[in-house]
Amino acid sequence: MKWIQHVAEGLEMPVNAAASGKAIMAYQSKELISEALSQDLPKPTNLSQTSRRWIEKEFATVREQGYATCVGEIYEGSAAIACPIMLPEGSVLYSVAISGPQERVMDKKMPQRLQILRDTAAALGKALSLGASIRSRH
Repeated sequence: MKWIQHVAEGLEMPVNAAASGKAIMAYQSKELISEALSQDLPKPTNLSQTSRRWIEKEFATVREQGYATCVGEIYEGSAAIACPIMLPEGSVLYSVAISGPQERVMDKKMPQRLQILRDTAAALGKALSLGASIRSRH
């Protein structure tokens, strides 16, 4: 199993499989989603989904829940939880996520981890909005 300690800026994660990608893409325009899903989608593992219908339902679930998950969809035995970082105008360009072995990420402490991610995403959204308001004053 391959473990990544961090995701480098610019690393592309598949929107159909990665929790971080799902958390961002679920909040994009219908046109952008349609364009993204019209491409050939990767299938890193047998659990990765490439059906447009399934992925659109997954994005709807992400919007409803406010977070995305990935269980064995990128690497077998791994899992991730990601929350979108909402910008002041309601757009989503970033997400914050945790990942690790499936049995640790998705265990009974998952709700506490999710709350920490939600709080972190909200704080980052506020910090980004402060930066935007400071730049607009100059």
